[in-house]
Amino acid sequence: MATETRNFYKSLIDTLLEARSRGNPHYDDIYENTLSILVQATANGEENIYSILNNVAKISDILSLDTKISIDYISIDDSRTRHQLRLDNLAMGRSRYGLNQHTEGSSFDDYCRFAQLQAEELINFFYTQKFSTPVLIQQFVINNNKNYRENIASRTVANKVTDITYFYKLFAFNQIYQFKEYWTLLQVSYVRNQASHRCSITGDKEDELMCDYEIKQLPGKMRNSLTYSDQKLYDKCEKIMFRREADYEKVSIALHALYKTVTTNL
Repeated sequence: MATETRNFYKSLIDTLLEARSRGNPHYDDIYENTLSILVQATANGEENIYSILNNVAKISDILSLDTKISIDYISIDDSRTRHQLRLDNLAMGRSRYGLNQHTEGSSFDDYCRFAQLQAEELINFFYTQKFSTPVLIQQFVINNNKNYRENIASRTVANKVTDITYFYKLFAFNQIYQFKEYWTLLQVSYVRNQASHRCSITGDKEDELMCDYEIKQLPGKMRNSLTYSDQKLYDKCEKIMFRREADYEKVSIALHALYKTVTTNL
């Protein structure tokens, strides 16, 4: 079973165990059904997971999740990619609406983590469908990403699409297709990365940056009009505010737009 699939089901079971421990008998049968699905999937391999996920509404009902798939990914013709995207999308929705008792901010962190997984999957799907070989994929990124061309390409040979960092591929994609939610996806990546690395003093440093941001009167200014150092401060503070504001809809809209842009240009 794929690692993300296994982790998803483990997370569901942990959630249901927590609900049961609070004395809610409603979750007893749901827990047993979930455990049964996991055991069966582990025994039979990934194909069992894919057959279950052919009816996403059914699995949602079985698990009594108060969320729905927000993107059906029907235009993704590769079944494994489509099912993984749906699984991550369901987990993303569960982060926002599901049963977990989140601490403040953590639900948005999880939401962005699963959004990031979908964005990476979509970008990799685009490149593997658009270009027949890793050489052609790398050449496209070289042609459309100056930083990659000047600093990475000469010492890197891409034997597969995942040998090229997501950010380089996303930037090159945006250069050609002018994906307007590009910046939002970078902010999503920032949230995912911040949530993945524990540091108790980060909050204080962020507050210091935000003070500098206000003192320099950067809010509302055009980024391109700023000095290089102020651009770096501007970018950092925009990402900090994005995480603190926790705009779920903005993330969802960006993911929908990426899906549409990818499928339209294949």
